[in-house]
Amino acid sequence: MASVVNVYTTSSQTDNLSRHDMLLWVNDCLQSNFTKLEQLHTGAGYCQFTDFLFPDTLPLKKVKWNSKNELDWLANWKLVQTAWKSLGVEKVVPVDKLIKGKFQDNFEFLQWFKKFFDANYDGHEYNPLEARSGEPLPTEGAGAAKPGAASRMPTRAPVQARPAAVPATSSRNNSNQALNTTSTTQPARRAPPGAPAHLPASVTPGNCIFFLSKDCHFKKKKRFTKFLLLILVYINYLIHPRAYGFVSRASFFFQYEN
Repeated sequence: MASVVNVYTTSSQTDNLSRHDMLLWVNDCLQSNFTKLEQLHTGAGYCQFTDFLFPDTLPLKKVKWNSKNELDWLANWKLVQTAWKSLGVEKVVPVDKLIKGKFQDNFEFLQWFKKFFDANYDGHEYNPLEARSGEPLPTEGAGAAKPGAASRMPTRAPVQARPAAVPATSSRNNSNQALNTTSTTQPARRAPPGAPAHLPASVTPGNCIFFLSKDCHFKKKKRFTKFLLLILVYINYLIHPRAYGFVSRASFFFQYEN
C-alpha cells in the first residue's frame, strides 16, 4: 500500500492559488473541460485525482462521469471516501456541503487538495483521458478552451470618435448668411416719404376723411387735401343743413375756410 502524506492546512494561507489558476490546474491534470470550480461537486474529478495519485486504488469503471443524478454523485463521493480511508487519508470529506455545488465550499476543499496532491505526487506519468476511456469531463464543456489556448474573452467594442464641435464663429457666420439670404429673397416694403408710420396698408372711403384730416400731411398735396375735405363737408351741409344751424353758404365757406 502506498504511503500517504497527510496535509493539515487551511484556506487562510497566503500561498493558495486563485480560482482561475486552480481551474487551469484541474483542467491540465485531468484533461477536462471544467468552466467553473463548482462542477467538481459531482465527485467524478476527485475519483480520477485519486487514481492519478494512487493508481488502482479506486475502480474507475464505477465512476459516473457525467451523471445529473444526485444519487450518482453520492456514489462517486462514496468511492473517494472508501479509497482514502484504505490509504490512510485523515481528511474528513464534507460531502453534504460539496454536493450542493456552492463555490466557497468547493473552492476551499480544492485548495486543501492541491496541497495534498503536491505533497503526494511522485512525478509518474498518467493519461487521464485514456484512464476514463475517452469520456469527456464534463460533457457540457467539451468545447471549452484547453489551458494555453487563445483567450475567448470578449473584446470591447471600439469607441466611436465623436464629431468635432463646430466653432462658435462658424455657426455665427452661417446664421448671418441665412439672414442675408432671407433679406435678398424677400425685400422689405418701404413707406412713401412723409407718410405717417401708422397709416394702414389700404385706405377705404369710410376712413379717408379721418386720415386726410389727421395724418396726410404731404407737402405738395396739402392744399388739395384741404380743399377736398371742404368739398366733402359742404356736400354733407347741403344734405343736412339743420345740423349746421341754418348758416348761410357764404358764412359756411368763411367759417370752414379759416
